[in-house]
Amino acid sequence: MSHWAIVRDVTFGSLGFGTLLCLGFTLYLYNKVEPGERMDLVKLILLLVPMGVFCLWLMWFCMYIAQVNPMIYPVKYIHLHTPEAAKASGKA
Repeated sequence: MSHWAIVRDVTFGSLGFGTLLCLGFTLYLYNKVEPGERMDLVKLILLLVPMGVFCLWLMWFCMYIAQVNPMIYPVKYIHLHTPEAAKASGKA
């Protein structure tokens, strides 16, 4: 599986998870508050839950990209006293 496929799958999974959380919190808490405050609760849920899911996704994305970067462009260090360094300098 390519790196971008993993990013795509986690992104769509986060969108689905955020949608389910919004619906779940709204349905669970809707009858537990007073009727005059229900719309404020829905607005608060629709603001905070997606923002929290986005922050979690952004943290995951930054950590994933930081770990993938060395695998995409690995840097090979040639030390002075190795056979590769001798071949590179033409002394072998």
